[in-house]
Amino acid sequence: MGYELYRDDGQGGEVTTKIEEMASDNPSLTSYTIDLSADGVVGQIYRFKIVGTNYAGQIDSSALYVALASLPSKPTTIPTSDPTITN
Repeated sequence: MGYELYRDDGQGGEVTTKIEEMASDNPSLTSYTIDLSADGVVGQIYRFKIVGTNYAGQIDSSALYVALASLPSKPTTIPTSDPTITN
């Protein structure tokens, strides 16, 4: 009994990559963070699904779509203004 989390490859393939490091037997788990920095590609759309299992059998959730994004880099210079070109 428990649940498993799966994702696709970000290329629109099947949602078959199991997230092995997730504790699948923790019934109080309400959120989970996945680090795709090793093999993820910024701009790709990833699909996830949960498979729940109990004594009656198992069921797959609908796929959830997530876009892998990144924050812009920190500015390297301080902002400046030029009063001759702004009013």
